[in-house]
Amino acid sequence: MPTTQRRTRFDLMKALFVLMVGIAVFAAAVGVAVLLLGVDAVPQWMRTTALALGAAVVIAAVRGSIERWLDGRSIRLAQRYLEAGDLLRAGVQVQLLIESNEKLVGAYDPLTLRWTMTLAQIRMKQGLLLQSAALMEKVVDGQLSTLGAGHPDTQRTYRLLQRLVEPGGLDEPVEIWWRRR
Repeated sequence: MPTTQRRTRFDLMKALFVLMVGIAVFAAAVGVAVLLLGVDAVPQWMRTTALALGAAVVIAAVRGSIERWLDGRSIRLAQRYLEAGDLLRAGVQVQLLIESNEKLVGAYDPLTLRWTMTLAQIRMKQGLLLQSAALMEKVVDGQLSTLGAGHPDTQRTYRLLQRLVEPGGLDEPVEIWWRRR
Protein backbone atom coordinates (compact mmCIF):
# COMPACT_ATOMS: atom_id res chain seq x y z
CA MET A 1 0.00 0.00 0.00
CA PRO A 2 1.42 3.40 -0.88
CA THR A 3 2.68 5.41 2.09
CA THR A 4 0.15 8.21 1.61
CA GLN A 5 -2.76 5.76 1.67
CA ARG A 6 -1.36 4.05 4.77
CA ARG A 7 -0.86 7.43 6.45
CA THR A 8 -4.38 8.57 5.52
CA ARG A 9 -5.97 5.41 6.92
CA PHE A 10 -3.84 5.71 10.08
CA ASP A 11 -4.79 9.38 10.47
CA LEU A 12 -8.46 8.50 10.05
CA MET A 13 -8.20 5.76 12.67
CA LYS A 14 -6.47 8.17 15.08
CA ALA A 15 -9.17 10.77 14.49
CA LEU A 16 -11.94 8.23 15.11
CA PHE A 17 -10.22 7.06 18.28
CA VAL A 18 -9.86 10.62 19.55
CA LEU A 19 -13.53 11.27 18.71
CA MET A 20 -14.66 8.17 20.60
CA VAL A 21 -12.49 9.07 23.60
CA GLY A 22 -13.92 12.60 23.52
CA ILE A 23 -17.45 11.24 23.47
CA ALA A 24 -16.68 8.90 26.38
CA VAL A 25 -15.13 11.74 28.39
CA PHE A 26 -18.12 13.99 27.68
CA ALA A 27 -20.58 11.27 28.73
CA ALA A 28 -18.57 10.51 31.86
CA ALA A 29 -18.35 14.21 32.78
CA VAL A 30 -22.09 14.63 32.41
CA GLY A 31 -22.65 11.51 34.53
CA VAL A 32 -20.33 12.79 37.24
CA ALA A 33 -22.02 16.20 37.14
CA VAL A 34 -25.42 14.56 37.58
CA LEU A 35 -24.13 12.51 40.51
CA LEU A 36 -22.42 15.43 42.24
CA LEU A 37 -24.77 18.31 41.44
CA GLY A 38 -28.05 16.52 40.94
CA VAL A 39 -30.28 16.02 37.94
CA ASP A 40 -31.70 19.52 38.00
CA ALA A 41 -28.26 21.17 37.82
CA VAL A 42 -27.43 19.60 34.44
CA PRO A 43 -29.50 20.75 31.43
CA GLN A 44 -31.78 18.20 29.81
CA TRP A 45 -30.14 18.59 26.36
CA MET A 46 -26.74 17.75 27.90
CA ARG A 47 -28.06 14.61 29.62
CA THR A 48 -29.86 13.49 26.46
CA THR A 49 -26.83 14.15 24.28
CA ALA A 50 -24.50 12.29 26.64
CA LEU A 51 -26.87 9.32 26.76
CA ALA A 52 -27.27 9.18 22.97
CA LEU A 53 -23.55 9.54 22.27
CA GLY A 54 -22.65 6.99 24.94
CA ALA A 55 -25.15 4.52 23.53
CA ALA A 56 -23.80 5.07 20.02
CA VAL A 57 -20.24 4.34 21.17
CA VAL A 58 -21.35 1.16 22.96
CA ILE A 59 -23.35 -0.02 19.93
CA ALA A 60 -20.41 0.67 17.59
CA ALA A 61 -18.01 -1.21 19.85
CA VAL A 62 -20.34 -4.22 20.16
CA ARG A 63 -21.07 -4.27 16.43
CA GLY A 64 -17.37 -4.03 15.57
CA SER A 65 -16.57 -6.90 17.95
CA ILE A 66 -19.30 -9.08 16.46
CA GLU A 67 -18.15 -8.35 12.89
CA ARG A 68 -14.55 -9.15 13.81
CA TRP A 69 -15.62 -12.44 15.42
CA LEU A 70 -17.72 -13.38 12.38
CA ASP A 71 -14.83 -12.57 10.02
CA GLY A 72 -12.50 -14.75 12.09
CA ARG A 73 -15.07 -17.54 11.99
CA SER A 74 -15.40 -17.21 8.21
CA ILE A 75 -11.62 -17.33 7.79
CA ARG A 76 -11.36 -20.49 9.90
CA LEU A 77 -14.23 -22.13 8.00
CA ALA A 78 -12.75 -21.20 4.63
CA GLN A 79 -9.36 -22.63 5.63
CA ARG A 80 -10.97 -25.80 6.93
CA TYR A 81 -12.96 -26.27 3.71
CA LEU A 82 -9.90 -25.58 1.54
CA GLU A 83 -7.84 -28.12 3.47
CA ALA A 84 -10.65 -30.67 3.09
CA GLY A 85 -10.92 -29.96 -0.65
CA ASP A 86 -14.51 -28.72 -0.39
CA LEU A 87 -14.19 -25.93 -2.93
CA LEU A 88 -17.89 -25.09 -3.08
CA ARG A 89 -18.20 -24.30 0.64
CA ALA A 90 -14.78 -22.63 0.68
CA GLY A 91 -15.93 -20.38 -2.18
CA VAL A 92 -19.04 -19.37 -0.24
CA GLN A 93 -17.00 -18.47 2.86
CA VAL A 94 -14.42 -16.53 0.85
CA GLN A 95 -17.22 -14.64 -0.94
CA LEU A 96 -18.65 -13.66 2.46
CA LEU A 97 -15.21 -12.44 3.55
CA ILE A 98 -14.82 -10.38 0.39
CA GLU A 99 -18.24 -8.75 0.84
CA SER A 100 -17.48 -7.97 4.47
CA ASN A 101 -14.08 -6.47 3.64
CA GLU A 102 -15.50 -4.42 0.77
CA LYS A 103 -18.01 -2.84 3.15
CA LEU A 104 -15.41 -2.21 5.81
CA VAL A 105 -12.28 -1.09 3.90
CA GLY A 106 -13.23 -1.04 0.21
CA ALA A 107 -12.78 -3.21 -2.85
CA TYR A 108 -9.19 -2.12 -3.51
CA ASP A 109 -7.82 -2.77 -0.03
CA PRO A 110 -4.88 -5.22 -0.27
CA LEU A 111 -6.55 -7.73 2.06
CA THR A 112 -9.77 -7.63 0.06
CA LEU A 113 -7.77 -8.11 -3.13
CA ARG A 114 -5.99 -11.14 -1.64
CA TRP A 115 -9.29 -12.76 -0.71
CA THR A 116 -10.63 -11.98 -4.18
CA MET A 117 -7.56 -13.68 -5.64
CA THR A 118 -8.19 -16.69 -3.39
CA LEU A 119 -11.74 -16.86 -4.75
CA ALA A 120 -10.38 -16.62 -8.30
CA GLN A 121 -8.09 -19.57 -7.63
CA ILE A 122 -10.98 -21.55 -6.15
CA ARG A 123 -13.07 -20.82 -9.27
CA MET A 124 -10.13 -21.89 -11.45
CA LYS A 125 -9.86 -25.22 -9.60
CA GLN A 126 -13.61 -25.67 -10.04
CA GLY A 127 -13.17 -25.23 -13.79
CA LEU A 128 -15.03 -21.90 -13.86
CA LEU A 129 -12.35 -20.20 -15.93
CA LEU A 130 -14.40 -17.20 -17.09
CA GLN A 131 -15.37 -16.31 -13.52
CA SER A 132 -11.79 -16.82 -12.44
CA ALA A 133 -10.45 -14.55 -15.19
CA ALA A 134 -13.00 -11.83 -14.35
CA LEU A 135 -12.02 -11.93 -10.67
CA MET A 136 -8.32 -11.82 -11.55
CA GLU A 137 -8.87 -8.82 -13.83
CA LYS A 138 -10.56 -7.03 -10.94
CA VAL A 139 -7.63 -7.94 -8.67
CA VAL A 140 -4.98 -6.79 -11.16
CA ASP A 141 -6.80 -3.51 -11.69
CA GLY A 142 -7.01 -2.94 -7.94
CA GLN A 143 -3.41 -3.94 -7.35
CA LEU A 144 -2.13 -1.66 -10.10
CA SER A 145 -3.93 1.30 -8.58
CA THR A 146 -3.12 0.60 -4.92
CA LEU A 147 0.09 -1.44 -4.83
CA GLY A 148 1.70 -0.53 -8.14
CA ALA A 149 3.00 -2.61 -11.03
CA GLY A 150 6.23 -3.62 -9.30
CA HIS A 151 4.62 -5.13 -6.20
CA PRO A 152 5.06 -8.93 -5.89
CA ASP A 153 1.32 -9.50 -5.43
CA THR A 154 0.57 -7.58 -8.64
CA GLN A 155 3.23 -9.51 -10.55
CA ARG A 156 1.97 -12.86 -9.23
CA THR A 157 -1.65 -12.09 -10.13
CA TYR A 158 -0.66 -10.81 -13.55
CA ARG A 159 1.36 -13.95 -14.34
CA LEU A 160 -1.51 -16.22 -13.30
CA LEU A 161 -4.02 -14.19 -15.31
CA GLN A 162 -1.66 -14.16 -18.26
CA ARG A 163 -1.38 -17.97 -18.18
CA LEU A 164 -5.14 -18.27 -17.93
CA VAL A 165 -6.00 -15.84 -20.74
CA GLU A 166 -2.97 -16.08 -23.03
CA PRO A 167 -1.13 -19.37 -22.62
CA GLY A 168 1.83 -18.07 -24.67
CA GLY A 169 2.26 -15.07 -22.39
CA LEU A 170 3.70 -11.64 -23.11
CA ASP A 171 7.14 -10.14 -22.67
CA GLU A 172 6.06 -6.57 -21.96
CA PRO A 173 5.57 -4.94 -18.54
CA VAL A 174 2.31 -5.38 -16.67
CA GLU A 175 1.05 -1.81 -16.92
CA ILE A 176 1.55 -1.61 -20.72
CA TRP A 177 -0.25 -4.88 -21.38
CA TRP A 178 -3.02 -4.09 -18.90
CA ARG A 179 -3.71 -0.53 -20.08
CA ARG A 180 -4.13 -1.69 -23.71
CA ARG A 181 -6.88 -4.13 -22.77
